[in-house]
Amino acid sequence: MSYYFVQTLNALSFSVLLLLTGLGLSLVLSLMNFINLAHGAFFLLGGYIGIHWLAAGARGGSRCPPPSGSRRSSG
Repeated sequence: MSYYFVQTLNALSFSVLLLLTGLGLSLVLSLMNFINLAHGAFFLLGGYIGIHWLAAGARGGSRCPPPSGSRRSSG
């Protein structure tokens, strides 16, 4: 894939994350008239977990490790 296409997908995915965080905050604020900062805390926690996971040697991309009880078929 071309470099610009990949960068466009990266920008789009990050924009969706920011959009969902902002929509969650505005929805809670409009319904409860109370600023709930848990959305930002979960967003920050996910970022820290991702950075530490990548620093520990995990491969990047959308691949996740298999569940601990899964087995691969040998066929």
